[in-house]
Amino acid sequence: MTNDPDISPKHASIGYFQAQSKFFREAWQYRILAISVFRHNYIFLHKDTLLGIVWIFVNPCIPIFIYIILQYMNIFSSNYNGIPRAVFLTLGLILYYSFSESLNGFTSFLSHNKTFLKSGGSNKTAVICATFLIPLSNFSIRFVLFVSVVLLNKMTIGPEMLMLPVGFLFLTILGSSIGLVLSVFNLITRDIANFVSMIGFYLLFASGVFALIEPTSTFLTILAHSPIYMIIDGVRQFVFFDQYPNGLSVLFGTVPPLVLFSFSILAFYRVEYRINSFL
Repeated sequence: MTNDPDISPKHASIGYFQAQSKFFREAWQYRILAISVFRHNYIFLHKDTLLGIVWIFVNPCIPIFIYIILQYMNIFSSNYNGIPRAVFLTLGLILYYSFSESLNGFTSFLSHNKTFLKSGGSNKTAVICATFLIPLSNFSIRFVLFVSVVLLNKMTIGPEMLMLPVGFLFLTILGSSIGLVLSVFNLITRDIANFVSMIGFYLLFASGVFALIEPTSTFLTILAHSPIYMIIDGVRQFVFFDQYPNGLSVLFGTVPPLVLFSFSILAFYRVEYRINSFL
C-alpha cells in the first residue's frame, strides 16, 4: 500500500484547480521516478528475448508494414488525390495508434503497475507520466518510418510534417483522458481493458484512416465531427494539401481533449484514496 501523505479521504473533495496543480507539481517532482518506471515497462520489457531491444523498434511498425505490403500487392487503390496510398494510410495509422495505445495503456496502467504502487515507492502521477512516455516513444519510431515511406515514394519533406506531433499530442491526451477514468473501473473488473481493446480495434475503421468520411447520414455525420477524425483529417489535409484546418476542426480537435483531460485528472485524484483498497 502506498504511503503518500497526499492520499487520504479528504482529497475526495479536492477542487478543480487544486487537482491540476497537484498533477503538474508531482509530474515535475517525480520526473526521475517516471523515467525509471518507463524504462522498466518499455526499455527492459524484452530484455530476456533473443532480439532484445530490437523489438522496441519492430513492434510499433509491424501493423504499418502490413498495410504497406498490402498496398504494394494492389489490395488497396493506388493513390488518393495524387497521394500514394501507402503514404496516406501510414499517416492516418500513426495518428490513430497514438490514440488507441494511450487509451489501452491508461485503461490498464493501474493493474499493470500494481507492484510499483503497492511497494510504496511509486507515486501515481509518476506512473501516469511513465505511461504517457510509451505512446510518445512509439510515435517517434513511427514518425521516422513515415518519413522513410515519404522519401521512398519520392515526395518532398517540409515543415508541414511538424503538424504530426501536434496531432499526436491531442490524440494522446484524448485517449489518456478516457483511459484514466476507465482505469479505476478496470481495477474492479479486468473485463474493462478487454472491451476497450476490442472497441479500439474496430474504431480504427470508423476513424477516417482509410478514407474520408462523407457526412451523408446521421451516423456518418457524428463520426465526421468526432475529435479523432477531426484531428486525423486536419493533419492529413495540412501535410498533403497545404490546407489549414477550419475553425470547426480546430475547435472539435483541441477543446474536447483538453477539457476531458483536466476533468479526468480531477476525477482520478478524488477517488485516489479508494484506489489503494483495490491494489
